[in-house]
Amino acid sequence: MTTTNYTEVLQTLKERKFPEFPDDDAFSNWVAELAEMGGHVTGLAMQAAAGQNIDKCLLKTQYAEFQSTFCGLSVTTFNEKDKTIHAECTAYIRLLGDVVESLTR
Repeated sequence: MTTTNYTEVLQTLKERKFPEFPDDDAFSNWVAELAEMGGHVTGLAMQAAAGQNIDKCLLKTQYAEFQSTFCGLSVTTFNEKDKTIHAECTAYIRLLGDVVESLTR
């Protein structure tokens, strides 16, 4: 994927339905942070599309730190609804990662 394709990846991200909020409190808080991170990455992609410079190193670091919090969630304690939401979040965060990757090349 080239840097010019970030708009295509961003469009795919925008078309994806955002996951529901889960029952588990800690997971629900994380999903709220996912919404914030999605907005942050989308904003930076829009800035890049407008020809503005973005701090690519900072974006990579922010995304990596955020992704590590997702890996720290204890899925084994989730009910079935939350396990389904976790799978949806996995797909969403992968798309978000694709946008970050395309922006930071």
